[in-house]
Amino acid sequence: MKHSRSLSLLVAGAIAAATVLAAQSPALAAPPTPVLDDSTSVTYTGSTYTDHTSDLSAVSGLSTGTIVVRFKTTSTGSAMTLLSASNTTLPSSNITLSVNSGKLHFEVRQNNTTTNNFATNLTYPTVDDPSSAASFNDGAWHTAAVTVGSDGTRIYADGYQVFAGTSSAFFSTVSGLNGMWIGRNVDNGGGQWYFTGTIASVKVYSSALAAADVVSLSPAPDALLSYPVAQSFNGSSTYVDKTTDLGSVSSLAAGSIAASFSSTSTSAAGAIFSASDTTNPSSNITVSLNNGALYFEDRSNGTYSTQLTAPGRFNDGATHTVVVSAGSGGTTIYADGYRVAGSTSTAFFSLVSGLNGMWVGRNVDNGGGQWYFGGTINWVNVYSTALSDSQAKNLAGATPSTFQALYDNGYAGSANYRIPALLTTSSGTLLASADQRESSASDAPNDINTAIRRSTDGGATWSAATTILDYPGTGSNGASAIDSAMVQDSSTGRIFLMVDHFPGGWGQPNNQAGTGFDASGNRVLVNYATGATYALHSDGSVYDSTGTLTTYVVDMTTGNVTHAGSGAGNIYLKNGVDPNQSLSEFGTSYLVVMHSDDDGVTWSQPLHINASVKASWMKFLGTGPGNGIQLSNGRLEFPVYYSNGSGVYSSATVYSDDHGSTWQRGSSPNDGRVFNGTTIQSQTVTTSSASLHEPSIIQKTNGDILMYMRNSSGTGKVATATSSDGGATWSQVAYNNQLTDVFCQTASFHYPSLGDGKDRVLFANATGPSRNNGVLRLSTDGGSTFTYNRTIRAAGYAYNSLTVLPDGSIGLLWELQNTGLYFQRVPLSFLTTSAG
Repeated sequence: MKHSRSLSLLVAGAIAAATVLAAQSPALAAPPTPVLDDSTSVTYTGSTYTDHTSDLSAVSGLSTGTIVVRFKTTSTGSAMTLLSASNTTLPSSNITLSVNSGKLHFEVRQNNTTTNNFATNLTYPTVDDPSSAASFNDGAWHTAAVTVGSDGTRIYADGYQVFAGTSSAFFSTVSGLNGMWIGRNVDNGGGQWYFTGTIASVKVYSSALAAADVVSLSPAPDALLSYPVAQSFNGSSTYVDKTTDLGSVSSLAAGSIAASFSSTSTSAAGAIFSASDTTNPSSNITVSLNNGALYFEDRSNGTYSTQLTAPGRFNDGATHTVVVSAGSGGTTIYADGYRVAGSTSTAFFSLVSGLNGMWVGRNVDNGGGQWYFGGTINWVNVYSTALSDSQAKNLAGATPSTFQALYDNGYAGSANYRIPALLTTSSGTLLASADQRESSASDAPNDINTAIRRSTDGGATWSAATTILDYPGTGSNGASAIDSAMVQDSSTGRIFLMVDHFPGGWGQPNNQAGTGFDASGNRVLVNYATGATYALHSDGSVYDSTGTLTTYVVDMTTGNVTHAGSGAGNIYLKNGVDPNQSLSEFGTSYLVVMHSDDDGVTWSQPLHINASVKASWMKFLGTGPGNGIQLSNGRLEFPVYYSNGSGVYSSATVYSDDHGSTWQRGSSPNDGRVFNGTTIQSQTVTTSSASLHEPSIIQKTNGDILMYMRNSSGTGKVATATSSDGGATWSQVAYNNQLTDVFCQTASFHYPSLGDGKDRVLFANATGPSRNNGVLRLSTDGGSTFTYNRTIRAAGYAYNSLTVLPDGSIGLLWELQNTGLYFQRVPLSFLTTSAG
């Protein structure tokens, strides 16, 4: 997006003002008084419960509020109630917070017995989160909280938000409530969902608590061993011996080590905490600081079970908290509460046989003491469970950050939403577009619409979704609009949305080569019964292959066809769905552009641009979804990618120099690329590993366009290319070793100038394994290096889109695939205070 100097100054001023306000902010007030407070710790046996029906009047009318429960369990039960209230005369009429097979579950339903009829039905971790996201039946104490407000439902675990939903249902949603219990639910058939374990406290509040309040109600995890060290280490001889405690930890196959430290040492190895078999070489488990990086290793006689490095500047003299968490899902290093490295391997104390020594501040090999720490170690804790992301944040005292569900399964009656696009308009309005996948989460062929939500207050509140593009048909027979991207022309104020379109029955896997237009620029229609082709003119008239006017007429708004005055189907429907079907769109992909002149309230009909941007040999041509940009010379530009006859993909851009009236396509980085020693062209390349997929683009301060590309190279790194002529031609492809590619879309954005000469680029994507662990990065040198990096979500994370909000904060719309799209506000300082 093109930013004027006035916007840059506005952003800079907003950041400065926010900094002053933050410095002057008073201490946080205590949470409000709960309307229900049961702080009697009770152990439940799977058949016992506590009756709170007498307290129903205090909660039954609440339309907003918060539930906070402190509990522990080792049960694998599929439904164990923490707190529930029901109408016992009707089936499935209840509000219940429970532990379900180790997951947190919150539901609200009024005589609703099917999944699609729940007012609220949220489970965390979801099926799309990694197995290591969290487990709440590990025998450790956990705090679960649910807040319900006008902007939806949020779920918190151990103080920090982990999930959200668009629903705003609470106690008042369930009419006729006549019972409330800790430890069970009651349906019209009697008691059920009994809890096994201990519940220490249950609190209900009449308002949706702020994130800081939830943190204050969530104690840090209990440690197996706790060492309040609080001393300096000289890096050569000082240490603290904890060998006498080895018996408590040596058999642990999973668990966590946490420590608080500060250092300026550039030593290649400084052990914060270590345990060894001193009779064998290189048999140890060690958390260390290595020349500024955090490092964890677990090895037996030189054979590594786990070896994990988190690069960074953790020797900057500041106090840092490190957590190494090893469990069934792998090993994770957290720094200051945020995930900085991960591995699928799991190793802990038990994998080092013959442990006979344990120390704070050094390791001991069979040759004696080594890896002495230089700096201060404040404390070290060892835990018998693998701490979660929330628990790591809690230990570090990380500032909480919340997110809001903008689209999720069932919202506005649609089965699923995917593919986010986020834009800040010149007036400060936020537009969030998405694929509205009506009947299933599948890509095309599928019934997919384009939906928009608007915010005029910087993302604090949002309008209801509006469907702005809806082609006919249902299910896999429906036509689709998929993968949107947006940009605004700063000269005219017009907003453009580009999106892929497929007729019913067609999608990226099966679309045909061709533009779908004839040489005169008319859309091609096909009669699949006869094989005859026709030309659709802009006025809806239809001509046969000889140029003769027929009696077919197409309604250019709806696609409905009449033949000699009688209904003859719809050009967008899959052939055969309508018994009267006569003419159909040619079965390929189409790029269409819509525009809005009123800040995204209303939108034009889609304009087809295939005739000018798609070559006849291309099968698929589609957007790099998310963001388009406007260059400093006014050019409007969208990232795209396409496939050739061999199924090899190439990235490119399409652009307009006349304010969106006409569009053209530039070349691809695959045109003239030297790949494996051979010069290739996008039209003819046959090597699938040369594929360049969904790109994102930014314009650097020097005017160059920088393109980031998902790719099939197998390098595991994001591909890049640069254009110095506005996207017409590109440099050779390179791979950025800092940017992990897990074959998923990336988002990039050029941050407005703050007048300090720094060329800031934002970049966000899933970093794996698979589509998990979303990381937001900041470069101050035009994308050459990314100095600042933060994990936004250490769990499921797929497609995403970036913008800069009116106050200078970063706006991020990210996707939990097959579950929903979530809006998150990220202050720039959140990145610039990171050490890695």
